[in-house]
Amino acid sequence: MNVIGNFIVALPEVSGVSDKGEWVRGGFVVETQGTYPKKVSFTAFGEEKVSMVRDLKEGQLVSVEFMPESREYGGKWYTDLKVTNITPLQQQNQ
Repeated sequence: MNVIGNFIVALPEVSGVSDKGEWVRGGFVVETQGTYPKKVSFTAFGEEKVSMVRDLKEGQLVSVEFMPESREYGGKWYTDLKVTNITPLQQQNQ
């Protein structure tokens, strides 16, 4: 899946150590374009993807490829939009 929009804000990073080694997770918000823009929150997992988020600037146009993933915990369902790629785009002059 893919969303194109303006980068709004990076969310706080979280890191830790598991049996498989060190990990880092970050997130960010993009505002879609169109008649009724929506803000969408994404999760970036792993140093490679989190470093892509660190390089983005507020208002920058980006294309975000992601996979939705839901899981159940304690009888409730939670959904993450997990980033597979972030591509900065050139904004067109208006």
